[in-house]
Amino acid sequence: MHFKIHRGTQEIGGSCVEIWTESTRIVLDIGMPLVEKDGTEFDFNKYKNNTVGELIRKEILPNIKGFYSNTNKLIDGVLISHPHIDHYGFSSYLHPEMKYYLGEAAHKIIELTSIFTPQQNNIKNATYFEKSKPFNIGDITVTPFWMDHSAFDALINDNYFSRSTTIKIPDSI
Repeated sequence: MHFKIHRGTQEIGGSCVEIWTESTRIVLDIGMPLVEKDGTEFDFNKYKNNTVGELIRKEILPNIKGFYSNTNKLIDGVLISHPHIDHYGFSSYLHPEMKYYLGEAAHKIIELTSIFTPQQNNIKNATYFEKSKPFNIGDITVTPFWMDHSAFDALINDNYFSRSTTIKIPDSI
């Protein structure tokens, strides 16, 4: 199993981690950052007229093949850890047929947030997971656990992925 952390190690918020094996590729979270690289508050309004390609070049969106509308082969899915914008905020840019995995309550909270804020989401093709019930995405086994966080239905911790697979961290991280 391989991991690439696209965002979330040098800042709070905007987490996005790509995970893959020889036959399966998933992404954990597609969050909007909370701050700019200079530490000022992230204001998406100054980027909202940019194309996906421009947002990738500006390193606002991660450069992940099989993620956006311009692809023929989608990744195997996106896992959303919990319903905070810094974990799902860029979902509206992903391919409309993208498969999502998240808690049912988390999905409802995200949908309600879209009613009351300008933040839209594209989470239509959802599969719900439950605490402590393992499920597979391709050859990756995922076991969600509740975690202590200020979000209802937060279901991730260090045991999230099956420990039966050797984890290799690419040198490029």
